[in-house]
Amino acid sequence: MEEDRNQQELIDAEMRDTRRVVLTQFREQLRLTPQTLTTADFLRVADRPVVLTAITIAAGAVAGGCVLHTVRPATRILRIARHHGLPARFVEHFASVDESTASTCAVALRTGLPVLVDDVTTSSIFRGRGTLRVLLDAGSRSVHSYPLRTGHDALLGVLCLHHRVAGRHPGRYELAEAASHALSHVAARPSAPDRTEPDPVRPAITVSRTGDVVTIVVRGTLDALTVPDRAARIHETINGLAEGQVLIVDLNEMDFLAVAGARALTAAAELCVARGVHHYTLIDQDHIARRVLTTLRIAPRLRLITDATPVLASLLP
Repeated sequence: MEEDRNQQELIDAEMRDTRRVVLTQFREQLRLTPQTLTTADFLRVADRPVVLTAITIAAGAVAGGCVLHTVRPATRILRIARHHGLPARFVEHFASVDESTASTCAVALRTGLPVLVDDVTTSSIFRGRGTLRVLLDAGSRSVHSYPLRTGHDALLGVLCLHHRVAGRHPGRYELAEAASHALSHVAARPSAPDRTEPDPVRPAITVSRTGDVVTIVVRGTLDALTVPDRAARIHETINGLAEGQVLIVDLNEMDFLAVAGARALTAAAELCVARGVHHYTLIDQDHIARRVLTTLRIAPRLRLITDATPVLASLLP
């Protein structure tokens, strides 16, 4: 039981670390353009929690406050998944919304259409209800709510943008469409495959030597759970190399690379530099791990190659 709990804590820490890295990487792009939510580079490394936070980052760039509700189709109840720029009393008031709630997101839930209120003080949606006071106290004078849907028109949630100034605030449909696309992408993504250990006949790490060239083949997964043992094996191999020798780390048989794994590869490359060892990372151009390394902007430090032959020809007599 204790071992299971420790493993789960490692997995949770890895996921939090991964999400922080992804959001840091894309934060400025999300603020500049909501279309970042739809790019292959972002969606390749983003899971559902990252997408939810990324939507509020993009929304925060165009509105004083925002609330992202998600919905469970069976209950038809909206619940706040993320929010930004709004006080605690507001968040508590709208934490759970059904079709009868006095709010634009409730109307969007009921009708399936965008609800654009240019001035909350003149809207019949809030007339005679305490909700108006909550909005005004939060500094919200204009509210635009957009249903977020899949390509098959299933409702995923509602994005509400709150503006400090009354009036129409155009150009928000692009944000809503991008948010819908990103949420649809993670909703449709199949469950992650079971990343079990490689077949015992094909161990996770193999080392081969040909003269002054040492090749390390990494198989399976490299994440928070597997890094300690596998990184230790890689470092042990590097420490046994002499200055001027060549190390090639082959990642083509990997199934999954997490942030912890990418950092381990970077640490191995830095150890090679310190020992005067020529190091290269062999990986196909379209391999998922290569795309992860490129997205995290550490590919140059690993000296990625797709073919070792010309590299070895230039280094060895």
